[in-house]
Amino acid sequence: MAREICERAERHAGGSAIRPRMRARLTSFLTPVTVLLAISLVTCGNRPACAGVEQPDRPLPVRIGDLISKTYEFDGRLISFEGEVIGDVMFRGDSAWVNVLDSSGAIGVVVTRDMASQVENTGAYAVKGDIVRVTGVFHRACSVHAGEIDVHAESFQIVRRGGPVRHAIAPGRIVMACTLLGAAVVLAYAARIKGRLGSPLGGSPKTS
Repeated sequence: MAREICERAERHAGGSAIRPRMRARLTSFLTPVTVLLAISLVTCGNRPACAGVEQPDRPLPVRIGDLISKTYEFDGRLISFEGEVIGDVMFRGDSAWVNVLDSSGAIGVVVTRDMASQVENTGAYAVKGDIVRVTGVFHRACSVHAGEIDVHAESFQIVRRGGPVRHAIAPGRIVMACTLLGAAVVLAYAARIKGRLGSPLGGSPKTS
């Protein structure tokens, strides 16, 4: 390649030959550059993408809150996130709607019936929902689902199973409950005594 460059330079100069010494210097300079260029081309060619070049088929890790706040930026892009399945799984034909929650927000995910059938636990007060990893295309205003914000899942994997949750009762609440119960009992007893005293049977006997 270095020799070819020299020949092109001669043709550009109107056919006049480059001096041997200059040709040698030019060749010695271009040879390592040519080698480095060839190595870089081979290296990039063996990789799915060169560093810094984003591939459209590679999902972009995001948080759900970012999808909600930057809808135009992520619209139509392949994304991935993890979260807890919450609420009811709504089946419709061969597909289903699953709500997924992470620390930043919640979003509806459209999955196949087979994907949704993997879910065993959905989040509620007494239940921790299954943790799932979703990979799919984000839609700012889905034309299929009445303009809703959603994600059409291409992959829906169970990361960790959920299950029942036991909520600890704070000691302060126990004391407050006991206090209120005691006050209610005292008030009920006082009302009963007052009712007896105010009735004809509960008063002093009449004298003639």
